[in-house]
Amino acid sequence: MTKPGPCPRFCSSPMGSLKLSRFGSESPSANSSDDLFNPETGDYMTSVVLYPDRKRGHRDAKTFRAVPDNLQGLYEQTITALNQNLDALCAGGLRAIIEGLCADQGVTEGLVPKRNPDRTPVLKTDGSPELVKSKNLEGKIEGLAQKGVLTVPHAHVLHEHRYIGNEALHELKSIDRSALALALDIVEQTFTTVYELPRQQRILERKRKKR
Repeated sequence: MTKPGPCPRFCSSPMGSLKLSRFGSESPSANSSDDLFNPETGDYMTSVVLYPDRKRGHRDAKTFRAVPDNLQGLYEQTITALNQNLDALCAGGLRAIIEGLCADQGVTEGLVPKRNPDRTPVLKTDGSPELVKSKNLEGKIEGLAQKGVLTVPHAHVLHEHRYIGNEALHELKSIDRSALALALDIVEQTFTTVYELPRQQRILERKRKKR
């Protein structure tokens, strides 16, 4: 008997309900229940099981042509963690992506406000904050702006990724999933700004020179 072809969701089959295995093959199962029985046609319908699970809110990773492979891979792993409800790992991945971005751009430090023991900034006589070099992630994020990789407002947004990673990994706080999803949106926008727009600009320049 010829095996029925795959269908997007449901299709009738005289063999009973079919389930998609982990490796994508189909195997018939006994008609032990009427759950998939279609009373209008008198046929059984196909049940398709997807691996990995496609839950509501599932997010697909984007492919960025100009993003380095290691950063693209880390981004994809972070999305996988979100889809599998591994929120702490997702938060750690977000922080790691920013660390990787700084490393790829050659940013190892930046100027940050010097702070008092109570974390308030040390002010100079003119009221402006006193700045010191820092090699931690806060300094590196500021360095992205100081080096001209990102605008100051864009760089400051990335501090939220640092906070998310710190709260999840060091303080063991639960991070709202909508915040994780929004932080991934910002990662994608940052990849577009730093990597994709310059690539697209080079393409436009080549096309202009050929005219």
